[in-house]
Amino acid sequence: MQGRRIILPGLIMLFATGFAFGQSESLKNVVNNLAFYPQKKDLKYLDNAKKSVDSLIKVSADTLNVENNVYKALVYSGILYADTLNKLKQPASLLPQTSALVDRLSATRRISAYDDEITYAKQCLANVYLRRAFAYMNNSDFNNALQLFEEVQKYVPSFKPLKVYIAYSNNKLGNLHAAAKYYTDLISADSTK
Repeated sequence: MQGRRIILPGLIMLFATGFAFGQSESLKNVVNNLAFYPQKKDLKYLDNAKKSVDSLIKVSADTLNVENNVYKALVYSGILYADTLNKLKQPASLLPQTSALVDRLSATRRISAYDDEITYAKQCLANVYLRRAFAYMNNSDFNNALQLFEEVQKYVPSFKPLKVYIAYSNNKLGNLHAAAKYYTDLISADSTK
């Protein structure tokens, strides 16, 4: 009788453990490739992570899985951040697609468990938008630069130098009232500068 009391909970634990960890097992390849990238500094690991995460999300029911979509956002934003020369031959639609995914995930109620991951994805996207905005600014295309700076502000609103770039772009475009507003905010926020 004592043996049955031990065996039954043991069997329940065996099956429950497999069921509980089954979801994370499907992401094992994605996580491993993401972990190898910083160590090896080889873009092939990000490419492998992208292939793995894309294979996980095949049908519409999978698009509702928050964990899979969080890892998709991590992988996609990591590729956009790291592959500045587009050696992986990603389509131009990857940036807007990733931005839309991060925006959709940020609006989800269940995202609080993945705050660090979403913050990292937002920082990567902000960095990509910032680099592209500076490229437009160097070519004196202040209209596109301003739009991209505003995208950066959406993802990292606490980045203080961003107000300078937005004010400068507005000034160059002739939007003097908007530029004055940002310059006034800068002056009132930090009296030492």
